Amino acid sequence: MRTYNTETRIQYKVIKRKKIIKLRKSKGYLFCLKINNNLTIINEIINAPKDFRLIENPILCSYFFNLLRSKDKCCIINGVKKFRISLAKVEEIDFATISILKCIFEEAKSYGIVFEGTLPKSQKCKDFLTNSGFLNNLYSSQDFHEIQIKGNGNYFSLEKKQGKLTKKDFENFENLSIEAYQHVFGVDGYSDQIITLLKEIGGNVIEWSNSYNQLWQIGFYKDNDRVIFNVTDLGKGILESLYISQKLKMIDLFFFRDSLQILSRAFERRYGSLSQEINRNKGLPSIKRIFDENKITNLIVVTNEVLLNFKQPKKSIILQKSNLKFHGTFYQWELDKNCIYHDK
Repeated sequence: MRTYNTETRIQYKVIKRKKIIKLRKSKGYLFCLKINNNLTIINEIINAPKDFRLIENPILCSYFFNLLRSKDKCCIINGVKKFRISLAKVEEIDFATISILKCIFEEAKSYGIVFEGTLPKSQKCKDFLTNSGFLNNLYSSQDFHEIQIKGNGNYFSLEKKQGKLTKKDFENFENLSIEAYQHVFGVDGYSDQIITLLKEIGGNVIEWSNSYNQLWQIGFYKDNDRVIFNVTDLGKGILESLYISQKLKMIDLFFFRDSLQILSRAFERRYGSLSQEINRNKGLPSIKRIFDENKITNLIVVTNEVLLNFKQPKKSIILQKSNLKFHGTFYQWELDKNCIYHDK
């Protein structure tokens, strides 16, 4: 069994990160197009599906997200890299989809890529986009002013170049917990479990995601008597971050375990992390424990080729084809009045 001291771990992470970035460049996910200021390449508009709900329609939604991260669909107009998208045909949309789309916009911005597109014709979907905060910090095509609309949703994009969570991050986690508790239960209080979830997920993202500058995003939406939380990490995903010994690989092969079963077992701490440290890989089991204790509800995890639905396991699926895989990890859960809490 290998062991790692601090210096070796840093070297290992740097080498691993370079390999991942090289691989992602070859696949086109870093939009690595060398261009000149006069170059113009026009590609077709990318249309979102009518049912633009990740939880209910993960196959078409994942396919759409992959198109938005592929250099083959990127336009170049007078040297400016640009994606042209249309949400005009969208008739159904959810907060999960909106949050991932928002995070992809932030990722593209890091590479100097802009998006232009149209809103849904459906007034219901248009209102939801507006109320979710999705349009904030975007620019109107009519007068090019920055849009700022106060709604029920908010997003926090975090770049962790220093490789650790900060005191400011912990303060933000606590503030979100307090705001959610007050919205749902109508009294002053907070949820330790929400803070724990954000800390555990954030720690995993920073250490192993290999996303650009460890970019990740928290989504927060107040809806009637519930609050929806989600975290989007556009890195390599959970299944590619697991360490599975040769012995366990043989056992999984013997029992014909697929990627859905392997991911489920990871939340039971059946496997280790790539560092193989004794205290690592406690984050996933702690997330499941908080769900099992009914401190949160409607827990969903989407990563690589798997959508894992903890509340409704029959809705969990494997995204079989490579162009349908989700390149990263997405968590979503809810806090509502059925969650068990004592007033704090």
